[in-house]
Amino acid sequence: MSALLAVIAMFLAFPKAVNAQIVINEVFSNPSGSSSEPTEFVELYNTLDQDFDLTGFKLADLVKEFTLEATISAHSFLSFTRQDTKIALNNSSETISLLDPGGQVIDSFSYDSTVEDKSFSRIPDGTGGFISDTEVTEGQANQAPPTPTPTEEPTPTSTPTSSPTSTQTPTSTPTSTPKVSHTSTPTITPEVLSATTDSGPYSVFIQESTVSASASSQSASVKSKPGVNLTLVGLGLLTLSGSVLFFRNNPY
Repeated sequence: MSALLAVIAMFLAFPKAVNAQIVINEVFSNPSGSSSEPTEFVELYNTLDQDFDLTGFKLADLVKEFTLEATISAHSFLSFTRQDTKIALNNSSETISLLDPGGQVIDSFSYDSTVEDKSFSRIPDGTGGFISDTEVTEGQANQAPPTPTPTEEPTPTSTPTSSPTSTQTPTSTPTSTPKVSHTSTPTITPEVLSATTDSGPYSVFIQESTVSASASSQSASVKSKPGVNLTLVGLGLLTLSGSVLFFRNNPY
């Protein structure tokens, strides 16, 4: 009977539904520098609305175990360093587990490689999956890495190549050769005024004469009184003029 009561008491103290709510929340296994190795830690998170006694629970890797003696507050974090547990977390592959007092695995996490000064974190705390290369947040809410903003690549704009414009050779405008108009030589008709030559008692009267010139040939015609030749008249005038001078210089 006493044995049955003891089993019932253990069942009430560590119900599976309660144990499942205490989880590994963050693992920091690769701090920079050999002197920082003691700062490695395993963080637990209590998802319950009440405090929970972890006495008798264990943290273990593949070769070593550490028994816990602590109480974790409701919706709180509790971390255990390498200096506390003496469990050295490998920088390469490793598995870390949380065991209940009966040795049953309550929660477990494994990794194959690490990044210096980065953690493995559940996001959101207590319920999400593990994300690698997160910021170290011991005793605080885990932080998701920033989502990289994709860089939009500009769409290349094709610049149309302009076709060279052909230079048109100007057409020379023919210069028209002016036509020379042959103007017929006007017929000049000089008007000979009548002249009277005084020679004392003698006088000669020359009537109007007309001279005509044409483009093909020049001809002169002298119009005088009928029966009078211009040449003869000229000679007569010369003779007459000489006679007048003679008689003036030699009077009777």
